Amino acid sequence: MHKNYIKILLIEDDEDDYAMVKELLSGLNFADFSLECVKTYAEGLKELRKADHDVYLLDYRLGSRNGLELIREAMGAGCDKPIIFLTGQEDHGVDMEAIRSGAADYLVKAQLTTDMLELSVRYSIARKKSERELRSYRDRLEDRVKERTEQLETANEKLQVEIAEHKRADEALQDSHSLLVATLESTADGILVVDTAGKVTSYNRSFLELWRIPEALVATRDDEQLLQFVLVQLLNPDVFLNKVRALYQTPDASSMDELVFKDGRIFERYSQPQRIDDTVVGRVWSFRDITERKLAESEVGDQRDTLAKIFESAPYIMMLVTKDGRVRNINRKGVAFAGTPKEELLGLLCGEVFSCLNSFGSLSCGKTSECPDCPVRTIVKQTFETGQNIYDAEGRMTFRKDSREFVVEMSISTALVKDKDAEQVLVTIADITERAKQTREIKYLNRLYSVLSRVSQAVVRATSAETFLAGC
Repeated sequence: MHKNYIKILLIEDDEDDYAMVKELLSGLNFADFSLECVKTYAEGLKELRKADHDVYLLDYRLGSRNGLELIREAMGAGCDKPIIFLTGQEDHGVDMEAIRSGAADYLVKAQLTTDMLELSVRYSIARKKSERELRSYRDRLEDRVKERTEQLETANEKLQVEIAEHKRADEALQDSHSLLVATLESTADGILVVDTAGKVTSYNRSFLELWRIPEALVATRDDEQLLQFVLVQLLNPDVFLNKVRALYQTPDASSMDELVFKDGRIFERYSQPQRIDDTVVGRVWSFRDITERKLAESEVGDQRDTLAKIFESAPYIMMLVTKDGRVRNINRKGVAFAGTPKEELLGLLCGEVFSCLNSFGSLSCGKTSECPDCPVRTIVKQTFETGQNIYDAEGRMTFRKDSREFVVEMSISTALVKDKDAEQVLVTIADITERAKQTREIKYLNRLYSVLSRVSQAVVRATSAETFLAGC
């Protein structure tokens, strides 16, 4: 299965603790990761302000300063990324102060395990993402309520100041209401509005169509019958009902989840409090049918699995190479050829992966006069520059293995692969040494045959002439 990729920054001035955290992170199952480390308060603040990483691990002790000060300063500078606080010993006071200052979690190094760290990283990222989404949705809803409230306040002021304009103000209010209704009816999302007691106050036609509710049932305004009609369609009605009750018990709460129907449909469900000024007057429910999107995501996942299996089981060496020439992934054939564990190959340059003769000692891939002519390096660079795929280009490289140098002739193909993160090149390498050798031998035999043929014809002509002269 495809894993997520996360960037982690450790702000820690102790090399042993850095090694411990790196070792624990190597056991992560839910995502691939990169770990970077800075050692000082100033470097940590600079990185937090840049916010280039997905999650930050922050040590309590940082020279003469401490992590609590750094969290507060980072939050004051607008940092919106999750920060997990690390300390050498358990201290409830420090724990609570870190959380109040904005830390996503608090972990004690002496008690730290891979599972504990994975859980903290995963949920800190997920929680921060949910907070951002909910904040954005809440801001949009509050803007709409505020706009509507301002319209009503303006109309009310006009009614108080100019009684003579009562009719015109009433018509304006009616027009505004019609616009709101028209807006609700124009959206594909199903909208349901209830008061604080859970009674239906408004809905749009999309809501009835999505839930397949008869008009006659809604017209009764019987909330219990309406709820039962909804529940009977769900795969897990008790779970939905419990969430509904929990939201009504906490009027200020917002919520989002997915609802799975018995007939296979899937809805995305949002719920936000309905406010007038600072008073909660009800709740707005929004439902969106995401069945097709989920099916598409599932198909994409299946395709990725299939491509991953093809990649791993291919009879040729296959690699994903980044723009700076480093190997991001390599299949089993490539690992077997290199004779090195896969995890040690990732991040190396191509020549280093296959022990190219020029990559030994102080030299490295691309550092000798022969390297600009390296077929793999040249073809990968050409693919990035032109965006064009290359098929069956031939080349040769000299490798060293078990103190032995040998030349390998290769057929190289490349394809430019684009994803949301960056461009990569898929490199396929086939060893055609034997085939090339046989081709050269055939060419040699053909040339030899041609020479022998010409010599034999000359001998025949010379012999014929001597015989003729002897007979004269």
